[in-house]
Parts: sequence; C-alpha cells; structure tokens
Amino acid sequence: NVACVAGLLELGDKNAPTTYGPDHLWSYEIGTKALLFDKTLSVNADVYYIDWTAIQQTITIPICGGAFNANVGNATAIGSEVEVRYKPPVIQGLTLGVNLGGEHAYITSSTNSLTAAVGQDVLYTPEYTASVIANYGWRVTSSIEGFLRTDYEYTGKSFGSYVISTPSAPNPGYINPGYSVVNLSTGVNVGKFEIALFAKNLFDNKTILQSPLIDGEIQGYTLRPLTVGLSFQAKFP
Repeated sequence: NVACVAGLLELGDKNAPTTYGPDHLWSYEIGTKALLFDKTLSVNADVYYIDWTAIQQTITIPICGGAFNANVGNATAIGSEVEVRYKPPVIQGLTLGVNLGGEHAYITSSTNSLTAAVGQDVLYTPEYTASVIANYGWRVTSSIEGFLRTDYEYTGKSFGSYVISTPSAPNPGYINPGYSVVNLSTGVNVGKFEIALFAKNLFDNKTILQSPLIDGEIQGYTLRPLTVGLSFQAKFP
C-alpha cells in the first residue's frame, strides 16, 4: 500500500515492526481513607507516581490509517484520585457519590523521536475524569429490594496520535475530545439475583471520539448510541 509506505516514512520507519516486547513499571502510591459524620460520609484519596519502561503503544500510520504496536520508549505518569460517598440521613436508602481523577502521563525517553518524541503525552490517557453517582434502594418485600441508579461520566481530552497537527499538515486524529455520558438503570434484587432495565448514553451523545485519516478520507468514530436493554445477573460468594 503506497499510502502506508509514505506514512511509515513520516514515522521514521520503512516497515512496521512485526513484534514488540513486554513493558515494565514501578508504581508508588500514597492515600487516605476516612469515615466521617457517624459513617455517613466516606472519603478516599490518593496520589501516585508510575515509572514505566518500554511502554507499549498502538501507533496509527499517517495517511493510510493502519496501525501497529510498538515499544516507543519510557514514560512517567503522575496522578491523583478522589472518591466521595454520602448517605444523607434524611433520605433512607439514598447514596450520592463523586469520583474525580487527574493524570499527566508523558514520554521521558524515545526509541524513535519521529514516532514518539520526549515530552509528548502518552496516547489515550485522559487529562481528567469525573463522575457523579446517585443510587436509591428501597424494600419492596422482605426478600425483594428495588433500586434506581443514575450516573454522569465525564472523560477529558486525550491524544490519539504522536503526529502533531499543524495548519500545513493537519492530523484529525491528533486530539480525542472530551465527552460526557449519562446512564440510568432500575430493577430489583432478589437474593443473589438482579434484574434491571437499563439505558446507556441516555441522551444519545454523538460526540466524535476519534477522527483517523484513512486513505485520504477523514473517518469518524462516535460514542455508542443510546442503548436500552434488560440485564440479568447472579452473584455468587
């Protein structure tokens, strides 16, 4: 494929690698867990540092849109996470929650600066994530519990390519935009069984997550559309 050959040359390669090796990492984390206000409020928080060697990345080939896996070098990730849960005493059975996360993951050394340069962000790693959760449960009978759950999830911007987009050489796959989604479910728990009616992507968000350039044509991949269904689960000890 002529387009793939030209794309590989842009990455400093004549041929896509046919194999790649294992990666290794050291992870350091410190955090805290707290139960407050008569155990109605829980707060968990941590910060972490990851030293990542021979990081594996999926590299999209410019122009043709093909891809290969490769060890592009070493990377560092620094981040933090916070999880909060609250059970308001005035509403029995209601649990509210918030999750927040932030991470900066970047290349610290490179095997090929044309493929991935030092200082660039690791691919597909969102800068920020957040979610808001509400769960309400109530007794239908002594053996049946009803529930209603909803959550809002936000995923921040990430990078989908190491090839920087410029006015003279645009790369539509360089940045993956942030997006949000709302999910809803309701059902019953009967012993170890759960039956639920669910709606994922309730408001049918059609954000284009990735826009790779394939054989000269810009493609678009969106969030999974509104999906409504029925689920059945059995939980075993």
